[in-house]
Amino acid sequence: MGPIETLRTALFMGDVEVPTIGRWVPDYPWTHLTHNLIRQVCERVKPGFWIEIGSMFGGSAIRVAEVTKEMGLETDIVCIDPFSAGSEVWLGRDGTSNEWLGLRGGRPTVYEAFLLKVHHAGHSDRIMALPMTSACGLRIIERFVACCSLPRPQVIYLDGSHEIHETRFEIERSLELLEPGGILLGDDLSQIAPALEGRRFGIIDGQWLIAT
Repeated sequence: MGPIETLRTALFMGDVEVPTIGRWVPDYPWTHLTHNLIRQVCERVKPGFWIEIGSMFGGSAIRVAEVTKEMGLETDIVCIDPFSAGSEVWLGRDGTSNEWLGLRGGRPTVYEAFLLKVHHAGHSDRIMALPMTSACGLRIIERFVACCSLPRPQVIYLDGSHEIHETRFEIERSLELLEPGGILLGDDLSQIAPALEGRRFGIIDGQWLIAT
């Protein structure tokens, strides 16, 4: 079994994540992961297992699915996100609006919108969500890797809360989890630069990258 089938079987116990109460969301403008960068990363490591931390409506994961399918790669993409959005969305900073949250009863419906967009893009076979924090999601993946139920991921993409302490934790745990020779990359260098202090990294298409 591949990573998605393994995780769905073990964690969801037959309950399939379907967009039954989703809401359509127009193109979310804050997806900075380019097709060019995805292609460069895939040419280098040929990933079978790609983890994304911080997905919002799934725009970057959908791009990864598009590129890997075009390249003939069998890549499972697992998105770890509590789907509650970051503080900049709640506060309406940087031109965003909390209308993106789709609040119902005081709770965001970002997860439902994510499922719907992935379904409409035709990539439910390659993308699954773990609706939880990065700490919880990475711990679960580590447990499965330790008992040999999952391979180590070849790529981890960080685009989470961009809070320095959280990003520093995510970088440390991701580097421990990656397959040797794997790639860690992420968004918003201007916000999270202190979390990268003391580490060598490159920049491609505006994204920072660490090759292990």
